[in-house]
Amino acid sequence: MNTGAMYEGYARLTAFRNNCPKIGPFVDTSYIAEYHQIVDLLEEIGGKQLHNFRVPHSQMKPIIQGYDMDTETSRYSTERFCDSTFLLMKVEALLSFFAMVTNSSEKRPIGFAPR
Repeated sequence: MNTGAMYEGYARLTAFRNNCPKIGPFVDTSYIAEYHQIVDLLEEIGGKQLHNFRVPHSQMKPIIQGYDMDTETSRYSTERFCDSTFLLMKVEALLSFFAMVTNSSEKRPIGFAPR
């Protein structure tokens, strides 16, 4: 395993998560592309299938940019967006998975520790 690439992937993923709340309620395709590059990197160096952590195309949708009250029609964006909460859910899940995989050599008890 290339530890330099692993550290890079983890650092990029952490920075991505820390800056996502500043994006707003919707995330455009440039952020999704950056996230998928990070997933690709982690998938390549870790040798694990990470497709479940990707944002599916079905979550990328145009957003309403305006509404004409006379015709009662909505005007949608030409670009697709993803709900930022959905993206953060995927990022958090990948970070949790990453932490579990990198700490898998340590045997940790499951359950409550006796006092």
